[in-house]
Amino acid sequence: MSRRHREQEKNDNEPQQAESQGDGRLERTRVRIRNFIPFKGIITKRDGTKDRFSLGKIASAISKAFSTAFEKDEIEVDEQWVKIPLKYFDEETIIEEMEKKSKGGRNPIKRLFDRISDSKAVQYFHDTLDAVKEKCVELYENITQYCTCFLKAANKVFSPDDDPYGKVSHYHRILELGVPELPTRKTLNNWLKWFEDWRPAVTYEDHKAKKERARHRLWEKLIEWIQSYLFELAPQYAFI
Repeated sequence: MSRRHREQEKNDNEPQQAESQGDGRLERTRVRIRNFIPFKGIITKRDGTKDRFSLGKIASAISKAFSTAFEKDEIEVDEQWVKIPLKYFDEETIIEEMEKKSKGGRNPIKRLFDRISDSKAVQYFHDTLDAVKEKCVELYENITQYCTCFLKAANKVFSPDDDPYGKVSHYHRILELGVPELPTRKTLNNWLKWFEDWRPAVTYEDHKAKKERARHRLWEKLIEWIQSYLFELAPQYAFI
């Protein structure tokens, strides 16, 4: 690559500065933000879960808002801040971009498990719930616990290479018409996160920690029971 080419590329990658006038508004200098480095970081989403995001997508949303506000002379600058009216971040564009999870170009989920239809998965959900209440009711706490444990167990049986986190929204959607007491998607996501992130206390266990450990063990047993039941109920679809 020639020196001239390298210098041109450097100039293209650097944002053009916009100077402030005395009244705190920006002069009409063209501001460009382009060729973003594909940096990835971690954010905490509105439902409490953590995820990765691409700086390029966030910067693109900011650039769009900046350009619109700039054209309407609604950007203010002081000694420390560049202020852009919130209204230009249309429908929380930036947050939405952050929450486009590790879909990273993948197609949207069309069914919960590739090997079986959603209607079949819902049937297994109800059949297994009936079996749990009949054969191992001592492991059953409530519908929220069961919904979380069923997703975890069924994912291990029918699609062990997939991440159940990415399926919570679709899972909730296919259940909401047939399960009147169904918890919210956010609740399911939070309890799944709790189960995955829980760790025993290293030294001292207070009363709350002991209860958490007992609950986690109960959920583990229910997941194991559901897995075993699904292997018997649908061996033709299970990964052995």
